[in-house]
Amino acid sequence: MASSNLNSLTVDGPFRLELIMPRTVWHTADPISGRAILSYSGQEPTLIAASSQAVITFVYDEIGGDQETTYPISADCHTYQLDPATPIGEPVRMSTQPDGVNAHLSAGDWKITAVAQFAGGPGAVPSPFDLLDLCKSTQYEIKASMTVTVVE
Repeated sequence: MASSNLNSLTVDGPFRLELIMPRTVWHTADPISGRAILSYSGQEPTLIAASSQAVITFVYDEIGGDQETTYPISADCHTYQLDPATPIGEPVRMSTQPDGVNAHLSAGDWKITAVAQFAGGPGAVPSPFDLLDLCKSTQYEIKASMTVTVVE
């Protein structure tokens, strides 16, 4: 049976960010569910550097309104290994805590954006001990968005 999920996909070089959601209409009482997945298409694993709290975060913008919800993450530099067989995934949520706060939105139309912010990439650093060089290498900010409607 074919998947009924909806998705948004953005590709930047060998990196791909996909936002997957089961539907686009939600009720205010329901937590918004979905998942963002950062994958890599290189031949060999690569190292990337990002906040130790999350590689992928979420932004919630009210369409036609003035509400925007985002959450802070640490500015530290942590290494992650990324290879084609092991993508990095995060559930849609409103915090970076391990059991992050479920995303609940007020009634209206919203743009939900998954944002992958990291440095590195293919051949960026030959050793995991070169963290400073990795943090200063090519910077990526990849976004994938979907519009949802929230009803009472």
